[in-house]
Amino acid sequence: METEMYTAIMNLIEKQDYGSLVRLCQTENSTEFFQFHSFNLLETFIYAFMDKKDKLLIRCMKILNVFVTPKERLLTYLTTIDNINSLTLCIHFARNTYKDIPDLPEKCLNDVRTQLLPKLFKNLVQFANESGGGTNPDCTVLTIFLRAILKLYVKCECDDEEIRIGFLSQVLMKRPFKKKVIRIQLRKILKEITYQPTCHEGLWLPGTVHELPFFILNECADDNRTGLLPKVYHPSHLLKIIAESSSNYMYSNWDDPIYLKNIFMAVSYVARMIDPLSIPRQLLSDYKCLFTSLLKTNGTFRHLEENFTTIEVFTLLLENMEPVAQYLLIRELCNLIYSHELIISFVPHTIASLIDFYRNSLRHGIDEYKVFRDEIGSFYGQISRMSFPNLDLAYMFYSAVCILVQVHALNKFNESAAKSVKKEVLESLKKQVNEYEILKKLERKLEGIQEEFASDFPDRIDLIKFEISEAEQRLNHWLENSPSSSS
Repeated sequence: METEMYTAIMNLIEKQDYGSLVRLCQTENSTEFFQFHSFNLLETFIYAFMDKKDKLLIRCMKILNVFVTPKERLLTYLTTIDNINSLTLCIHFARNTYKDIPDLPEKCLNDVRTQLLPKLFKNLVQFANESGGGTNPDCTVLTIFLRAILKLYVKCECDDEEIRIGFLSQVLMKRPFKKKVIRIQLRKILKEITYQPTCHEGLWLPGTVHELPFFILNECADDNRTGLLPKVYHPSHLLKIIAESSSNYMYSNWDDPIYLKNIFMAVSYVARMIDPLSIPRQLLSDYKCLFTSLLKTNGTFRHLEENFTTIEVFTLLLENMEPVAQYLLIRELCNLIYSHELIISFVPHTIASLIDFYRNSLRHGIDEYKVFRDEIGSFYGQISRMSFPNLDLAYMFYSAVCILVQVHALNKFNESAAKSVKKEVLESLKKQVNEYEILKKLERKLEGIQEEFASDFPDRIDLIKFEISEAEQRLNHWLENSPSSSS
């Protein structure tokens, strides 16, 4: 009888006749068979589901659950979890184990905390990564998966800090905060497991410094705030506390626009409360990591409609610093990027952005920004030593340098620096352009491209030459007509 029942079950699985299998599992004969063989059969059903992903097999497992003890079920889950890549099965495992918690001895509970739960969480993170991206990623399925594992985490009294923080940092932040379902889940997680008051540098915090950015992000929601973040922190000190953790999140997820926008929102929320120009140069090192991580993300946002782009957040944070600190930071970042101590994509474009920041600072009329005018000669000396092998790709850098020189000439300040810029900067650019043109001609000759077709190749050398000429003309016009030259 037992052999016949086992053979009938295996034949139906082989034929993929899962409807008949469900009906067979509900018969009186199967009940008697399951009382003695359910433990071994559960693993068979699990792997059958992995093969065909038919949810009727889940129904069969639910019928079988009545006959399998909690310890047997956990053992089966532990022996199969490494091979599970099914979202449905992971949720099934989590929910059944959650129900079994009251009936499991302490040793089994420890296995849940240290073996099953970490592996389920790993699959959750993988799903969050693989199903993200795009303009409208699926949030509903992720939150169902998340809630199943979160409830198990709480019920088994797990205290794994990496998993607790990971629910936010590795899972929820992979979805847009603007989605209401995500805001609701953030609030629930903060209340259920994250809120664990701690002391940091003598200051009371609702959670660890790694979790504080998420408490701040929750404050950006008008509809689902927790009220767990006290309004007593000085914003500049609050920014200092979250600087390292926020920069780590940005650095680790530099190519994920959705993740970055969530972190940008939290950082910007604090930065907007800080008085402009109020952070002194002595504290620059406390915040520098934010700027280096932001530059790592430069180029991630490709669409103009993005609300929180790298440049906007960078500008907001930069203007919180006193002008001398801004000057020192721009100089240091240029050096870190060009020397490759800070590894980023789009090196010429990023340095061009920093040059633009410098140029914009020249237009401020307040005395504090005078450092940019007084020290422009040193800045010219720094950028004159920079060159890039492909001028076409580095066009933004060369254009930014030329525009900086033009603005200098138009505003007529620091004449001594202006006199040296022609030789130190513009002549250097001309030399680079000349060498690059020679190299391009040689390449075309070696490739057998006729000279009359050379213009079909995408290069921006003519634009660079024009901008150098424009900068030189404006510089000469000013210097030739300045009182010092006539005297």
